[in-house]
Amino acid sequence: MTTELTKTPDKNADTVKHRTTKIWAVAGGKGGTGKSFIASLLGLHLAIKGKKVIMLDADYEGANLHSFLDIKKSGYTLTDFFKNKIPLADLVLATNVPNLKLIIGDIYSFDPRGFSYSQKLKLFRHIKKLAADVLIIDLGAGSGVNVIDTFLLADRKIVTSTPQTISVENLYHFLDRAMFRKLDLELDRHGLKSTADEAMEQREDIALKTFRETAYYLATYSDQIRVLFEKELDAFSIDIILNQVRDMEEMKLGDTLKDVLNSYYGIRSRYTGCIHYNESLWKYNNRFYPLFEAYPSCSTLLEIGKTAEKLLQGKSKITSRDTTQTIPVFLVANTPRAVQAMNGRKVLEITHFPFKAGRLSKRKLDNFLKNNDYYFKDELPFSISRSHFAIVEHDGRFFFQDRGSRFGSIVNNIEVGGEEYNIREVRLRRGENSVRFGRKSKSLSFTLLVNEPID
Repeated sequence: MTTELTKTPDKNADTVKHRTTKIWAVAGGKGGTGKSFIASLLGLHLAIKGKKVIMLDADYEGANLHSFLDIKKSGYTLTDFFKNKIPLADLVLATNVPNLKLIIGDIYSFDPRGFSYSQKLKLFRHIKKLAADVLIIDLGAGSGVNVIDTFLLADRKIVTSTPQTISVENLYHFLDRAMFRKLDLELDRHGLKSTADEAMEQREDIALKTFRETAYYLATYSDQIRVLFEKELDAFSIDIILNQVRDMEEMKLGDTLKDVLNSYYGIRSRYTGCIHYNESLWKYNNRFYPLFEAYPSCSTLLEIGKTAEKLLQGKSKITSRDTTQTIPVFLVANTPRAVQAMNGRKVLEITHFPFKAGRLSKRKLDNFLKNNDYYFKDELPFSISRSHFAIVEHDGRFFFQDRGSRFGSIVNNIEVGGEEYNIREVRLRRGENSVRFGRKSKSLSFTLLVNEPID
């Protein structure tokens, strides 16, 4: 059921004197990268997990985050902050999702010229006073100065892109603008703007086409600027989320983006999340909370959850290899007995292949000799063998292999392995795969969620 918010501000929305709220900003150059889609799912995931979340629609020209949260266009909006001078905390509205609140964006574009610099600074002061565990800002499209400045305000600067070339180019353009703007603001704040202007006037025939060339030139001109740049670049970090990925080659683009940003800008960047294309999501018509309730083990929601947890971690680090480049496969327990067999876990994430699994033995030597990546708990009469199955990957395709188990497995209604079955390997299909281990009278039911290229 669609939630309609009446024009009643949440008077209980607290502000904080000393900021503890973590601010995340989700940007992505021009439209079409799924910023609002990702921002809304991140907010829903965190709220469902018990975090107090406020979402701010900062699309200053075309706010639509309320639609992704299934909320009608009513109640106070960001317009009231600028026009009617209502404090931002009084514009925080409750949603039908526990722990999740929303500030509706500037739906009724009050002035085509936007807002003044002083109004923007006032907005930023109010944003920093909002009380929550996480404040997620959904930014508008493009790389205008108001969008860039709001992006730079965040503790977590998140950029989204699809694998398409034009989307990646727009992302580079956005980050170029953001980095130049960041350094320009810092030079001005530290009283070094005139020194930088003087350096640019004296560069003679030196052509400076990129951010890196400009930063390097200014740093060699002034030791003060060099120290400032080193400090600011070291503190600056970017989280990359790649959206609408369809195959392994597209997924690897995230690592390429990360490496380019690390080397081109000299900043910390991390390939934080990979969200595969899932056409079935759109039947929910942006009503994603019912999706969380009905299909908590949906592959997209599992990927969002993994991404959110990484964003909650500390400062990004530059690494030569990120585990995000491996397509995760999720093993989901369907019954209480299956949860018990997975040592009390509902979901097991598999990130390296081949992945070998079997039953945990009371004899430690048996466990050592079997060399499994994961050990299931099982009780007499056993359904899982000590060397039961493996999941292997060939050229981006995934296969379920029997490893000489006694009772075998049933994968997508195909009997694999065991003493009575002839088939030893079966191809896993993209999406959901049903898997049952062991004796038919005492089998354990699981779902294998797999993302791989479409044939």
